[in-house]
Amino acid sequence: MLVDIEELKRLNKKAGQFWFDADTTRFFKSRYSQTAEKVGNKAYFITSEQFDLTSPRLYSIRVFDYATSGVNTIGEFQDYKTHSQAGGALKLILNKERR
Repeated sequence: MLVDIEELKRLNKKAGQFWFDADTTRFFKSRYSQTAEKVGNKAYFITSEQFDLTSPRLYSIRVFDYATSGVNTIGEFQDYKTHSQAGGALKLILNKERR
């Protein structure tokens, strides 16, 4: 089931956390889609970060935990060179979580 990232932002902020804060996303030059895939009490999405103009934009898989309203990285931070690679890995994770 798709959920709006705005819901995750609101819950994260309400819990006193700053993962989606504008200053945080600006510092990391983070980008993320407007939806996440919810499975049980977690929502999965892909982010990309670029530290400076000479660095490549790399991708990470994130999980939002509805119990804590926190966001964690699945695997390594910036583990994927392309959005397509991250998307393929996310599909595998979602298939496993749905079992």
